[in-house]
Amino acid sequence: MNQAKRPLGITIVSILTWAAAILAFFQGLQHFGVISGFFVGEANVIFGSILILFGILRLIAGVGLWALTNWGRRTALILYFLGLGMALLQIMDTNTLVLGIFSFAIGVSVLAYLFFSSSMTEAFA
Repeated sequence: MNQAKRPLGITIVSILTWAAAILAFFQGLQHFGVISGFFVGEANVIFGSILILFGILRLIAGVGLWALTNWGRRTALILYFLGLGMALLQIMDTNTLVLGIFSFAIGVSVLAYLFFSSSMTEAFA
């Protein structure tokens, strides 16, 4: 499908997915100590690796959504669903409460659009 036929909502979700990918990547680097300049432990390396992997997968999902592929839509659904769990973990931490609430609200909105929007159904039919 060409770019002129892509619904605006899918374009917005693609861009949000890329933004979330970049954020996850930099959060992963922060857990490695790359941004802060000091190493903070093995658990942070594991969590940082998960965040970087999550970021890479979100980049791929964003490309799939942009290209209007079914695998991109399915991948985005899975990643946004998993992202809700990560947002809940952020909400439980007082240091990331606001980010967690924002992430949860965006995730629920995107999932609702991916599941229930008629333009989404038509674009991926």
